[in-house]
Amino acid sequence: MGNESKTYQLKIQFKNDNEEVIRRIRIFGEDTFDDLSKSILESIEFEQDQLYAFSLDDDFFGPYSYHIHPDLDQDSTSITLNETGIRKGQRIRYLYDFKVEWEFDIIVEEIKSTDKYEKIAIIESVGKLKQNYKSKS
Repeated sequence: MGNESKTYQLKIQFKNDNEEVIRRIRIFGEDTFDDLSKSILESIEFEQDQLYAFSLDDDFFGPYSYHIHPDLDQDSTSITLNETGIRKGQRIRYLYDFKVEWEFDIIVEEIKSTDKYEKIAIIESVGKLKQNYKSKS
């Protein structure tokens, strides 16, 4: 890659007071929110078969949200993390399955400049969901 890009270290935390489930993921800035969704779901052993949304401002259907939903404007499969302008310390919300509503908080912990592609990596895994996706739906 000729252009300088970024890598992001993200802390993903399942929103549930009873379980501490945390993942840290390193993702390349040219990866999409769809790539991020797939890596989160893989890290917690969920199937990738439901709709989801990311929100940069706490509104899952506002102008700063990105979806896999076919009827909504902000397509998560085409926008890259670099294009969103996310910054260190920013909180992003992730909602998986609009019926069951699995919610995750994502914190941008670190941003580094790079000029080479780095594959998405799960760099830390703490805890496991006691109830898996299949048994809750």
